[in-house]
Amino acid sequence: MSTLKQYFRDLVELLTEPVRFFNVRYPALKTTEVLTLGVGSTWLAAGLAWVTRRVKHESILDGMRQMKEQLSQLPLWKDLPDTIWQQGAESGNSTAAKLMEFSTVALSPIQSLLNFFIGGIFLYFGALILIPRDPQEGKDRIELVAFIRLLALGACTQVVGAVMGFLPLNLGGLVAMIYSFCILMIGIRTRFKISGLRSAAVVVFPGLAGILFAGCVLVGISVLFVGVLGALFGGSHG
Repeated sequence: MSTLKQYFRDLVELLTEPVRFFNVRYPALKTTEVLTLGVGSTWLAAGLAWVTRRVKHESILDGMRQMKEQLSQLPLWKDLPDTIWQQGAESGNSTAAKLMEFSTVALSPIQSLLNFFIGGIFLYFGALILIPRDPQEGKDRIELVAFIRLLALGACTQVVGAVMGFLPLNLGGLVAMIYSFCILMIGIRTRFKISGLRSAAVVVFPGLAGILFAGCVLVGISVLFVGVLGALFGGSHG
């Protein structure tokens, strides 16, 4: 029971007094304790989201149905069988919907750990580029595990999004995303003794890197495609 109380005490302090948390409580936490806090929070959020959907008589497949309605005008999607996108009442009772709901909650810890690790890698490379290596008292070392820890704590804001799950237009998820950005920025600024602007740049680095990588891949594919067409048809006029 004391462990559970400590979990909620840490969660509340992180969400309400993040600066104090990162200055006082964070250094005393082991990596396993930080990961437990993050995984436990995302798992709790997944459970709360499931309860919200049950109260609203919805399922995950309803979100897929709404996606289908938005994409139905595209040629690639317009002929998709309607049986895949079942209506709310039907999908709530279907085996597929129940299995998907169960999998979402049951596999949440595994998914969270993967997200912490993969996201931590991108944050780590961003930190190597953007955080000065000047020694300062109380400044953390730039290590991969440090950013995995920070991402685990940033994910705790999903609880807020789940509690606000009754809001329309997924506003709860938007609030959780902005809240997570702020938590990460405060954590990086506090632990690595850098400015708020630089810490914000570290946080957005993974997204910018992903966009840049996707752009490079698309350009590479385009160049390859043009080269292949040139090789196939370029010599036919000779």
